[in-house]
This record gives sequence, structure tokens and C-alpha cells, in this order.
Amino acid sequence: MTLVAKTSLLIFVLAALVFGNVAGAAEPLQLDSATFQSQLEGVSADTKVLLEFYAHWCPACQRFAPEYEHLAALLNDEPKPVPKVLVARVDCAEEVALCSEFKIGHYPTIFLGPATDFIRHEDPSNGVPQYDMKNGRTAQTIIKWLNEQLQSDFKLDGGTDAVASEHTPANAAATTGGSLHVPIAPKAPLRLLDVDPLPANLSQQVDLRDIEGATLLAMRYMLQNAEALRSPTGQSAAKSFISLMAQAHPCNRCRTDIQQLQAELPRLWPYAYDNGPAAEILQLPICGQALEPAQPAHEPEWFMCRGSKAGSRGYTCGLWLLLHSLAARVEPASNGGAVWMAAIKGFVGRFFQCSDCAQHFMEMASEPAAAHVKSRKQAILWMWSAHNRVNRRLEDEDAKGQASDPAFPKVQWPPADLCPSCHKLAAAKKAASDDWNEDATSSFLDSFYNPLQLSSAQPSLSALRTRSLKAGRRAMETRSVGGAKRHQLLSVGLVALLAIVVLAVFRPWRSPHRTHSKPASRRGSGSVL
Repeated sequence: MTLVAKTSLLIFVLAALVFGNVAGAAEPLQLDSATFQSQLEGVSADTKVLLEFYAHWCPACQRFAPEYEHLAALLNDEPKPVPKVLVARVDCAEEVALCSEFKIGHYPTIFLGPATDFIRHEDPSNGVPQYDMKNGRTAQTIIKWLNEQLQSDFKLDGGTDAVASEHTPANAAATTGGSLHVPIAPKAPLRLLDVDPLPANLSQQVDLRDIEGATLLAMRYMLQNAEALRSPTGQSAAKSFISLMAQAHPCNRCRTDIQQLQAELPRLWPYAYDNGPAAEILQLPICGQALEPAQPAHEPEWFMCRGSKAGSRGYTCGLWLLLHSLAARVEPASNGGAVWMAAIKGFVGRFFQCSDCAQHFMEMASEPAAAHVKSRKQAILWMWSAHNRVNRRLEDEDAKGQASDPAFPKVQWPPADLCPSCHKLAAAKKAASDDWNEDATSSFLDSFYNPLQLSSAQPSLSALRTRSLKAGRRAMETRSVGGAKRHQLLSVGLVALLAIVVLAVFRPWRSPHRTHSKPASRRGSGSVL
């Protein structure tokens, strides 16, 4: 074999190692409205489909994603273990109408059945087995359920690495190493800003663009949730939330559009009509955009709420900002808080489909303190307290290395360097305790979430940006990034090895008779040394 042939073979082998390592194990088959039917029609009759409905912005779905990918590493690998199961998923944040046809009430939701049942777009609850997420959200618990449903013997080695079932054909290799987890993300990548956005915990004021994006998505998810809108309670909840936003939304164009939609409700959705609103309602604009666009919906661009990685923050961050802002603007000040509380309970309980998030929020909203919310100030303080309780719980997850976005660690907000007067211990460098000055905190929140007011006494934006970027860098440096990072380092090492081999092989080929010219001057070439 010639030197050239040997070199080519070596390069091919190393490239296969590099790209094979990056690709990792088999992943779930991603389905959307354009590919749903064609992909499932190609599934053989002897293959069941394990189908997950999720939303990329849903924290519960993000935490569950590595477990579901471990299932795909076992069941989607070739040759397939038997009985054959295809692991697939649909992002309901992008495919609202498709998920509505299946009457998906919360995320994540998992069904198991023949492809033909899903192709007919029938309600899976009419006979297709559904996994009860209360039984556990791990690959192990779902494998156990699959074995019960299919009389199979699939196994996962140690709860992480996929191992083929005893029914796997003799020539099938066991899958090892688990899948390389890539965060689930929207179809269209977010456009990065020229300047990093300021984290919400160190900004002077809420960004109205994030509230607009969250409003558009909230209305889109709500008004396309046909199953929830058919019930009298769903209809009442939707109309109460629309009424609240028509009165208190902080963005002028959103408020105007929602007021026009509200004026059309008697015609498009009379109370006696129990089949949900007329389809025409989806053609009305919200915040200047159609609720049902001609093309598949894409994620809005986020600013203050943009995460450091795809799929993080975004809608959930924007929705928090929206609910805070509605509390700060609801009228009348004396008893508007009770109206606000009823409206957001109806929306979250019926239309916020991240199951864990909705459950935790509704548990707080069912406590006696929530029933005492009457005034605007009480609404502002209750929402702030509830958000900090969530942050406290997520701080524990951050400490365990389970942060959804390590660049934005959860804190008790507002920190003392942003609002010193909010803390009774003004000398404290951060809000490490619950010793709050509620009057000062209420005034700060009213200023922060109400864009018509902006205090000139708050810290400068440049100083806050410097602190936030340093904090973000420290968080990124000190937190483990797990297996994905190890895969990346190994891939980089193999690429470097490939480059060294190529240089070593080709360098001696230079002709000894070659004339070596003097190197050109770098000055003026634009090169950066």
C-alpha cells in the first residue's frame, strides 16, 4: 500500500472516530406537522411508537430529556432490539395545532401504540397506553413500564448506559455509554445580540420586548388549546385572563390588540358556545403578530430573557415578567389584586402546560396567603414572594449541578446591590435571608415592573453589567457541564491528533530542490499576531 493510501486510510479512521464520538448514540426521532404522517407511515407493523409530547421551554421537559434520550439510545439503535419500539417526540411549543389534535393537556406526556393510531390523529386516551409520569421520570421507570406493556425484557445498565434486551438478535451489539445529551431547543435558533443582555436579577427595569414575546406565546398556546377551551371553566379562565391583559398589559400595542380581541369575543365566542372560539379568532393580531401565522411558529427573539444556551429561559422567564407586570398595573389599586389573582390562577391552572411548574404554582396559589390578596400592593408582594420561593427551590437544584442555565444562577431577588433599601440589613452584600423591608420592596417592584416609572436612584447600568458578566463567568467556570463536555474535549483531542498526523505525513514530501522565498512582510496584511 502506498504512503498516500495509508495516509488516506488513517485520516478516514480518525475522522470516523471524531464524528462518531460527537454523534453519540441514537436520538429520539423528531416529528413535526410536515413530517409526522410520512415518518410514521414508514414504521413497520411490528414496531410500536413511544411518542413524547413536550415543549422545549418547559423545565420539567428539559430535566427529563436526558432520560428520554437514554431510551432512544437503546431502542432506536441499529439493529433494533425486539420487540421493536421507535422512540419519537413532538415539540408542542412549535407544533401547537398538532398537539391540540391529540388533546395534550400537560408536558411531558408519553404514549405507546402502533403508528397507525397516531397517523389517524385520534385522541390517544381512547385506548392507547399512556405512561403515568407520577411513577417516575427516569429511563429505568419507563423501561419497566414498557416491559409490562410489551412483555419484553429491556434493560438499562446501572440506570444510565443502555443495554439490549435478552430478545435482541445475536448479532446485535449492546449500546454503551448512553446518549450525548443536547438541550432540546426551538427550530429556529435565537439571533444573538451584539451585546450580551443584562440578566434580569441585575437590570434596572423589565424589558417590554420579552413581555411581548411571552404574551404572543401565552395567547397562542391558550387559544389553540381546543380541549381546555371547550369546558365552561376553561372558557371562563381564558376570558378572565384576556380581560386582565386588556386592562393592565404594560405594552401599548399588545394592550390595544387584546382590547380589540376582547371586543370581538361576543361574536366569536359567545358563552353559550361550548365548542371553543371560532377559528377566526386565531387570525387576529396580538402584539402586532398573527396568533396563527401562515408558516410554522418560531420562537420569539428574547433579550433580558435570552439564556446562555438554546432552550433555556425564554418563554418561562418572559411569562414571569408578564405576570409581575400585570400585578403592578392592575386597577383599581384597592381591590384589583383579587381580580389579578383569580385571572392568573385560571391561566396557569388551565393553560400553562408544563406540569411541574403549574403544579408548584397552583400549590402556592391555594395557600391561605393567596386568598388574602385584595389590593394591588398585596398582588405585587405575593407574586414576588412566590417567585422567590421558586428560586429558593431551584437554588437547591443549582447546587446539585442540575441548573437549567448555569450562567443565570437563581437568587433571592432583588439583591441588596440592586435595592439596598429592600433589605433590613442594608450592609448585607446579597439577599441571603428573608429579612425584607416589604414597603421598600413593593415600591421597587412597582418601579421595576411598571415601565411608566423608572427611578433615577437605582445603580448605573454599566456598573450592574460589569457585575453581572463577572458573576456569569464565575458561575460558568465553577459548575460542571457533565458528559457533554467530556465528549467535546475528546473530540477536540482527536481532531488535534488528526492534524498532527497529516502534518507529519506531508511535511517530508517537500522537494529538496524547492526554492524557498523570503516570507512576505506581515505589516499591512491585516493579520493578527
